[in-house]
Amino acid sequence: MDEINKEQGSSKNSSIRLTPLRGIIPARNAGVLLHDITTLRKWIRLNSVVFKVDRIDLLLAEEDVGVWVDLCDFATTEQVVLSPRITVSSKPEVFATLLENGIHDLCLDYDRADLKSLEDWLHLAKEKEIPVRVRVLPVAISEDVERLAVILADACAVSVDLNNPFLQRNDLQQEERAAWVARMNTLTRLLGENRVDVALTGLPFCHVEENNLPYAMNSRQFFSDHLQYHKDSFVFAERVFRFGSGRVSKAIENQLARKTSLHNLIDASLFPWIMDYPRFYIRVWMFHKLTRHLPFMHRDLRPLPENLDAYENELQKYQKLINKEQGAVCSLCRFCNVCDRETR
Repeated sequence: MDEINKEQGSSKNSSIRLTPLRGIIPARNAGVLLHDITTLRKWIRLNSVVFKVDRIDLLLAEEDVGVWVDLCDFATTEQVVLSPRITVSSKPEVFATLLENGIHDLCLDYDRADLKSLEDWLHLAKEKEIPVRVRVLPVAISEDVERLAVILADACAVSVDLNNPFLQRNDLQQEERAAWVARMNTLTRLLGENRVDVALTGLPFCHVEENNLPYAMNSRQFFSDHLQYHKDSFVFAERVFRFGSGRVSKAIENQLARKTSLHNLIDASLFPWIMDYPRFYIRVWMFHKLTRHLPFMHRDLRPLPENLDAYENELQKYQKLINKEQGAVCSLCRFCNVCDRETR
């Protein structure tokens, strides 16, 4: 436990955030289809060679234990360390072989209110001396927040996340949101008081209690905090999560081919075709190239105001524009310059 805290630079002892070198790979896509072993190997190599990470979280279901040994052997040759990321609802006995062989650490997704399963997982990991990181979703925070905080005290790090892009999204009803936000704040405060390394992500800062502001983070902080993931690895995994193995494999090969031949510009141009909508993309691009030099596409330069009244009028117009874009509440908030306003 001390070793992983030294490695991660625990925020309990220092206010300096260390850039994360942990990647992420979901073994299955959003349609719950398992990627083939070759695609997963390529994905590990992408994280190692292109993203330069030294640790990777591999999202596993109970049926995916069979691919773990093969991928671990391949990760060793790529000089990266694999850590399983498992939902708490999975049965510990299914992963017994995996835990017996020894792993760097374990990441648990607490996505439903099941205190017994969470307690069993943390107890098992403690017996095996395996450090555990837990990611908590608001729908999993029961009314007994105090007990949940006591159970999570055995984790080396906890991230309280409003959303998790790699799990089924649970949209909250309007009347439920205030209660869940309050529970997220309460859990974060209790964990902080218990000196657990905790992060609060996804909430606009105006919904964060004053005492929890040191634990809250916007999107820029999210990708610079040691509890989170390398930005390029996370964004890539999030974007291809809905794709099947064939399309994911092509996207990975495109990234791996960069700067390895004289055709780097071709690879860079091809990537949006694979990731987005090729026909729509190329038509918009051609229209832009053909019309960008036409006179009506250029705005005339506006002269600067000549006196103080004119300056004040322009400032009022600008303030009205900001109020319209951000809304009356966000535009007047003291966190408007640092808050994402939109939840992750």
